[in-house]
Amino acid sequence: MMDSKAIVEAENVPRQVFLCTPARLSGINCLPVEILALIFIYVAESTTSSYSRTSTRAFPFNVASTCPFWMDILKSNPTNWKSVSIDVMDPSPFLDTLTMFTGGPIEVFVFSSIKEAESPESDSNNSGEDAQKRHENLQAHIIFRQLEPHIKRCASITFDLIFQSSLPCATSILSRSLHYLEKLILKCLKHDVDDNKSMIEIYIDCDELAVEFEIPVLKEISLPGYSFMQLSEVNQGLLMNIGGEKRLSLSINQLTLQKHGIGPHNDTRTFAGFMNAIDDLDCNDLTLSNLTFGYRPERGDPSYALGWENVKLENVSPEFISTFFWLYRHSGLSVRPAYHAMFDSIHCSADFG
Repeated sequence: MMDSKAIVEAENVPRQVFLCTPARLSGINCLPVEILALIFIYVAESTTSSYSRTSTRAFPFNVASTCPFWMDILKSNPTNWKSVSIDVMDPSPFLDTLTMFTGGPIEVFVFSSIKEAESPESDSNNSGEDAQKRHENLQAHIIFRQLEPHIKRCASITFDLIFQSSLPCATSILSRSLHYLEKLILKCLKHDVDDNKSMIEIYIDCDELAVEFEIPVLKEISLPGYSFMQLSEVNQGLLMNIGGEKRLSLSINQLTLQKHGIGPHNDTRTFAGFMNAIDDLDCNDLTLSNLTFGYRPERGDPSYALGWENVKLENVSPEFISTFFWLYRHSGLSVRPAYHAMFDSIHCSADFG
């Protein structure tokens, strides 16, 4: 039973491709393939309740990344691949798993094992970081190129990487009909695309976007601020096609708002442009993190509906907090007593109604 226990414990240890040598697994690998497949089914049933399916500790990634033999066994059964995890540092063993499950929507999780292992913020070697960035950029591009034909089958898409420049363009994902997509998460550790001065750049051909499309069941979006404003820059009506009758949970991280527009549109990165873009979405829960002004804001006349039920502000600048709450006070909305603020760390969370 020691060998069987070792398999089950795979759910508790983050894996990298490949963790174990054939010698370490020689005993258990003498079992018939059919027995190993049954054990893997047991692992699958025992992990789904403990971990998110978009976790490297969850099945099938935890088992498949143990050794090539186990990977081959899992690949022989397409039903194992409803949830696909891909490490951007070495994606090749898992790229073909995007096509295996055909019984319904799939969940895709793209991550960086380096980000999980240690924080790159402590890396002072610029040449080493540049090499890491080039590698992640290239591999993330390869992964998205493989994923793109299957986006319409996705119920969940998550990219959790180190560099913002490695993330796919949110607009290229959302500018099509997606009848299964419930969650889109694009997050990064380093916002190397948004230098607070460059214009909002669009990397897709706007003329090729679908004229009519719908994303009826989308419930959760988390994007860098730069990526969110790209959505509005491409097509202001695009945001109105998202969610259908569902009210969204929207999270926006990292954006410096400017006094004047920088891109082709006059309000590309202004506070007014940002608030108008949010107002185009029917949000129930709104989280804003790491937002600040690149100038001293002046208070004009508010013109926003502000129909959110729950708002959370995290690590935003004092100027943003002041302007945001002034806007609320002048919008005719009441503030419930439940309120919490920690201004020593410039952190604020609040619940409004």
